[in-house]
Amino acid sequence: MRYLLPLCYIFLLNFALVISDGTFTNPILPSGPDPWVLKNNNFYYYMNTMGDRLSLWKTSEMSELNSVSPVTIWMPPSTGPYSGQIWAPEIHFYDEKFYVYFTADDGNNNNHRIYVLENASPDPTFGTWNFMGMARSRFLIFRESK
Repeated sequence: MRYLLPLCYIFLLNFALVISDGTFTNPILPSGPDPWVLKNNNFYYYMNTMGDRLSLWKTSEMSELNSVSPVTIWMPPSTGPYSGQIWAPEIHFYDEKFYVYFTADDGNNNNHRIYVLENASPDPTFGTWNFMGMARSRFLIFRESK
């Protein structure tokens, strides 16, 4: 019991310092907007917004993510409807294939749409990522520019 009070005090002091400082340092990666993780066959596949390409990290331990190098799996064309503002990638595994969904546009945010890549390799850091086109669904609703 005599150790419990000092431990509580240390915890509360640290908690107060975090609140008063208002900062948090990510222990896994220094940056990573729009993070997405898939676990498949004992590996974690991680993606985040890079802005100008799609990159994929592979690790057996999420705590080791900062020690692996990402693999660039797709580069957009220099012009066209999906050439810029590559955001919010998501990797999925379905029917023995990997799929990456991401948003992109031609430089005009009103034209931002969802696109899909497909890879049949058992390891998505290898194989060929095929551009499948724009995702189409009755659930996808976009604001039309006037």
